[in-house]
Amino acid sequence: MTKDNSINKIVNVIKLRGTFSTPKEILIRWYVLFILLVVPVVFSQNIIIYINSLNSNLLYQGSIEIQSSTTKNEFDKRFSRIRINYQNREIELFGNKKDVDNVMGKKVIGSIYQGLFYEYAVIDKQGNIKK
Repeated sequence: MTKDNSINKIVNVIKLRGTFSTPKEILIRWYVLFILLVVPVVFSQNIIIYINSLNSNLLYQGSIEIQSSTTKNEFDKRFSRIRINYQNREIELFGNKKDVDNVMGKKVIGSIYQGLFYEYAVIDKQGNIKK
C-alpha cells in the first residue's frame, strides 16, 4: 500500500526554503512566485485605469456627441470603438458595448479628461440632451 502524497509534493515544490546561500532551484522558485504575484496586478485593466486617472486634467465639460466608429478587426465584441466630438475636436475611444449602445448617435452631457496615459470620457447618463 502506498500513501497518496501528491499534496505533499505540491507543498514541497511551493515551499520556499532557504537563506542567502540558497541553491538555484529555491531561488528560481522565489522568482516564479514573485512573477506570479506581480504580473497579474500590473497588467490588470483596473489597475491601469486607476493609475491613468491619478493625474487627470479636465479638458472639456459640456455637450458631447457620440458616434460609432467601424473597424475591420473587432476581436473583442464586448467593446466598441466610438468617436466623441466636442468643440470641433474629435477623439476615438473604446467603450463597453452595453454602456455605449444606449448613447450612440446622441448628444449627451459629459466630461473629457486627460489622464496619465490617455484621454477618457465620463458620460452623465441622467443628462441626455435631445437631438
